[in-house]
Amino acid sequence: MSISEFFKRLGAPLHNIVWSWGAVAEDGTVILRCWMHKLRRVEGKYQHEVLDTEYGNNNAPGYIERLRHIQLINDGAKVRIVTVTDVDPINPQGNIQQFNSNALMVGTRIFTEAEKTYVECDGIEQLRNGYRNG
Repeated sequence: MSISEFFKRLGAPLHNIVWSWGAVAEDGTVILRCWMHKLRRVEGKYQHEVLDTEYGNNNAPGYIERLRHIQLINDGAKVRIVTVTDVDPINPQGNIQQFNSNALMVGTRIFTEAEKTYVECDGIEQLRNGYRNG
């Protein structure tokens, strides 16, 4: 299954299958695609980097869309994370090799630190055949 098909199954079709970094589900939950190599663990909590303001192209459609998603989260929207792995995790180029279609990480807090925005995650939402359970 492709990442775009997975987002459709989640009820959150990507706006553009080439440049979208996430989508909003029918229930208002923001579902973000995040890289495994941008995941860190601090004081026992998993934190996904969801935006780096030093990103080279701040006018890119995916970047602009991510800013809108972050605003929705800041305004109170629920957030879930799809963790994707790059084809080359040592020298990542932004090419998805795989992703977990069985579970989403549950975001509980969004914050900015050193020009980067993170979503802290606490828990897993298990999926059934790539579908959310309600």
